Amino acid sequence: MIYIGRVAILLSPHWLGPIVVWLTQKAGARPVFEPFTLERHVVPEDVAASFQRSCDALATEGFHPFVLTGMGFDWVDGGRTGARPRGVATAVLLVGLDESSRGDLMEGLAVVGAVFVLLVVGYLGVSAVLRRIPARSLRLPTGPIPEPWHGIVERNVRLALGLTSDERERLLRLVQVFLAEKHFEGCDGLTLTEEMKVTIAAEACLLLLHLDGLCYPTLRTVLVYPHGFVPKRARSLRTGEIAPAAARLMGESWGAGVVVISWDDAVRGARNPADGENVVLHEFAHQLDGEDGATDGTPILSPSALRTWGGVLSAEYERLRQDAAHDRPSALDSYGATNRAEFFAVATETFFEKPDQLEREHPELYGQLQQFYQQDPARRAPPPPAAP
Repeated sequence: MIYIGRVAILLSPHWLGPIVVWLTQKAGARPVFEPFTLERHVVPEDVAASFQRSCDALATEGFHPFVLTGMGFDWVDGGRTGARPRGVATAVLLVGLDESSRGDLMEGLAVVGAVFVLLVVGYLGVSAVLRRIPARSLRLPTGPIPEPWHGIVERNVRLALGLTSDERERLLRLVQVFLAEKHFEGCDGLTLTEEMKVTIAAEACLLLLHLDGLCYPTLRTVLVYPHGFVPKRARSLRTGEIAPAAARLMGESWGAGVVVISWDDAVRGARNPADGENVVLHEFAHQLDGEDGATDGTPILSPSALRTWGGVLSAEYERLRQDAAHDRPSALDSYGATNRAEFFAVATETFFEKPDQLEREHPELYGQLQQFYQQDPARRAPPPPAAP
């Protein structure tokens, strides 16, 4: 926190303190700097306590907040270049005037305006620099791969049968990383087995096979139900409204670093590589989509690729919406017409499970997915379905 005469400013990150002090020296500042961080996803206890102390100090000293604004400062700590970091330091500007100084409101507003402009300029400048810093590369384990994993992947993850020997080796190494970093939890009485965890991890890591960066850096937990599940959501009913029957879901991807999977649906989709339905690919495509902080159908791309992607996505999404509205057949499931995020997830499922049809009917979309995933599944031999 910095006191500037009659104005109190709370801000973060730390490097902003000296700049604000310098900016306000002419106003007779009495700088007292107390750094803090506020982030709605990750708020450590000591940080929250520091923020509370700062707010208490404002109230004790008679300051009356009249401006509250936020500004994010990105530090790319791993993940793919441009990915949202695990904790984003947020600069919060909280300004107040004491009772004896309310008449001099314009002076306070001038300071606020100057600091806000500085925050905006700093954000744009620092973001431009930090996003050019190369992402930290993933270090794959070199220890032995558990022997049972080979059989599990061959039996359950039929898409892996079309990979080269080097790709299969890399896939299993990615599984090692995934299982070491992510927490699995069985739900609704399910006891998780090694087969369940390896199957889900291998399916998820198919998407990462040729991508740079870390292994789903924003993901922390995988919740696994034995069957389709009903999400627990509270909703107030209008007067006279009858609650609709709850639909059972196969999977969900949450922005808070959680993926929820139905095991029955996961293994069924993994063992049938040509039906175009794979809940693990679908939900983990959402995770990739959300790494930039917005689940909007646009994963992290280079600026040049982003322009092309936007045009193709818009056209193909609108085409699917029209196909769904007129009940026309499509390689893409009509669920992809729900919104752009679902379109990307459905397109990912189709790209891996029906690559020949997708390339034939939607060549531009296939080309964009091929460039993003750096894979060409249409050139692989189609894997046979698993034996019943």
